[in-house]
Amino acid sequence: MNLDIDLSHSLLSTLKDKSWYWVFIKGYTTPTPCWFSIDRYDINDSYFLPGGMGDSSSMGLYMDEIDRVGPEIIEPKF
Repeated sequence: MNLDIDLSHSLLSTLKDKSWYWVFIKGYTTPTPCWFSIDRYDINDSYFLPGGMGDSSSMGLYMDEIDRVGPEIIEPKF
């Protein structure tokens, strides 16, 4: 799995809003599935919300807490 997406503003704006991505959080050694939400008015307010980590914050992780972003996680249709 290639987790090399740069976190520049131009590349962040290409990520799909309200989609799941594999994310390397700074300080962790394995990728975490995270829900991505982009703020089109101020990209610095975009965030990733980790799934299954017990994160209780309403805003999730900001860009300075993310090391790398990987491919989108495609949810299966049942």
